[in-house]
Amino acid sequence: MHTKSSLAEIKLIATCTIDAYKAHQSAWQFLGKSPHNQRHFHHDFVPLPFNQGAVITIRASPEHLPANAKPVHINYEPGIPLEFSLVCSPTISRGNGKEEPCLTRKELLAWICTRSKPNGFEVIKDSLDFDTEPVLIAKPGKPKFYLNRAYFNGALKVTDSDLFAKALTVGIGRHKGLGFGMLKITNH
Repeated sequence: MHTKSSLAEIKLIATCTIDAYKAHQSAWQFLGKSPHNQRHFHHDFVPLPFNQGAVITIRASPEHLPANAKPVHINYEPGIPLEFSLVCSPTISRGNGKEEPCLTRKELLAWICTRSKPNGFEVIKDSLDFDTEPVLIAKPGKPKFYLNRAYFNGALKVTDSDLFAKALTVGIGRHKGLGFGMLKITNH
């Protein structure tokens, strides 16, 4: 029997050319509707080279995933250093009341540092590597638009176990429904 804090994930390969919205639809189709008709999972997607599709990672409670889903460790003690990756869509308010993408290295560094404390960790700045690229969002019947996808890789130190477990479960930042914000521990 699984506890409420348990989490699992499964990886799928979507072989069609894929964008963020198609990855979102693929995750919904794979899992089906939740009992409450709400999103009951978190996902991300990593495009494969040459538009060959994408790898979609889906995280959810184990009861929503097939038996071959792998458990995700979410209980870490404060002070533990970990290596991580995060693919997100960082935004800032530039004073006009609207959220706009972080575009400079300074803005990206400030974004990850300000998001770390409320999510139970501290980024080890000299370990951090990051880059960005535009990602097409193409919802049928709606105008196409782009979001800024940022890739963060580096080391972190857990500062609050409960907040960190929540960040691993629900993600960090905006546009999680489109596959952004999944925090992954890469050395555990």
